[in-house]
Amino acid sequence: TTGDGVDQDCAGTEVCYVDADGDGYGANDGSTVVSTDEDCDDAGEASADDPLTDCDDSVFLARPGGTELPGDGIDQDCDGADLSDVDGDGHDSDTTGGSDCDDDDSSINPDAFEIWYDGVDTDCDGGSDYDSDGDGEDADSHGGPDCDDTDATVNTDATESYYDGVDQDCTGGSDYDADVDGHDSDLYGGTDCNDTDSGINPDAAEIWYDGVDTDCDGGSDYDSDGDGEDADSHGGSDCDDTDAMVNAAAAEIWYDGIDTDCDGGSDYDADQDGHDQEGLGGDDCQDADATIYPGAEDAPYDGIDADCDGWSDYDSDGDGYDAVDYGGSDCDDEDEDIHPAAPEVWYDGIDADCDGESDDDADADGYASADHGGDDCDDADSTISPAAEEIADDGIDQDCDGTDLVTEDTTPADGEESTDGSGADGTAADGTGDKACSHVRSGAAGFWGLAVLFVGLVRRRRS
Repeated sequence: TTGDGVDQDCAGTEVCYVDADGDGYGANDGSTVVSTDEDCDDAGEASADDPLTDCDDSVFLARPGGTELPGDGIDQDCDGADLSDVDGDGHDSDTTGGSDCDDDDSSINPDAFEIWYDGVDTDCDGGSDYDSDGDGEDADSHGGPDCDDTDATVNTDATESYYDGVDQDCTGGSDYDADVDGHDSDLYGGTDCNDTDSGINPDAAEIWYDGVDTDCDGGSDYDSDGDGEDADSHGGSDCDDTDAMVNAAAAEIWYDGIDTDCDGGSDYDADQDGHDQEGLGGDDCQDADATIYPGAEDAPYDGIDADCDGWSDYDSDGDGYDAVDYGGSDCDDEDEDIHPAAPEVWYDGIDADCDGESDDDADADGYASADHGGDDCDDADSTISPAAEEIADDGIDQDCDGTDLVTEDTTPADGEESTDGSGADGTAADGTGDKACSHVRSGAAGFWGLAVLFVGLVRRRRS
């Protein structure tokens, strides 16, 4: 009898049941093994008294009553099947081909309601517990890039739709900044005047004269100095578009070499009379008065050199001498030939040298020429005049009385009496001894007087 411990055939051996895994349970297929002795206690042997119910005699833990290890493909308790739904939630473990992703927790199975962001795949769908919208990206609040985990159309792979208030592509940028230059469109409360070009925004460097308001300041692109006037090279009136102080509305600062008001006139012609200031390359002697310049009509005696000729305004005839009426010495300021340095032309009725003396008194003896209504018989000799002392017997009529003074010699010859009554010794007849002198004009004396007068007149004419 198998496994009864009795050597019925006296062969010295025993036929025992097989217990290959030595778990105390013989194989349930009734397989036997010949023992080398008469008992069935050796390893790998089971007696007839041992339960012969081991469903897997190759695994020590597999036997009736054994602890089932679910999903290992072994029927540890020999109930006829491996345990595949440990938590009894009606879903086999996914390790045994089922769908239960956690067969230790009956609240976790494909039929359960997902609780997001607790780190548990409650519904066993295999998706991230941090991707509630199922768009393949975890929520940015749990380490992912999805900025809106409630909307599957919002994620980093989505195409941005600008100006709807939604950051579809989760870049974190404003939805009102389509060109992504950091500035919202001015149509949506921002400052970007062109939200389709990232090179145009308030922080951009302005590129002048290209017709584009690159820095979005709203100013003209042809007004680089920002003075409110376009450059004259681009249809404006600003003659220097690099300097805000230079424009058509600016006040001109004269003599600095800059056309501050852009009028195109010389900066050295403040009165705008067409002549630059003298000393600055011009010839205008008074650049604060437009009526004063070379070529202007100069009204004499007003103290103004209107024509900038440099002459005194009190010297109308330009002879170098001011008029006597204005503190000068020119007695006729309308005739350039009449002035103190002019040569006197006698007897023409004009005081050419302005000495104030008679023009008919050439010898300046105080008596006009007898030929010009005076009584000076020789106007070329200041020693001859009606007031001169006559010098006798010199043939000259110094006092202009018409004759020369001639003395008569009355001294008698030896032995004769003088015709004037003196004696032969020359003493007077009255015995006084004085010689008498006769102041008579003889016929000869009258002739010579006329001769002297004629010679004097001729000499005066020649002078």
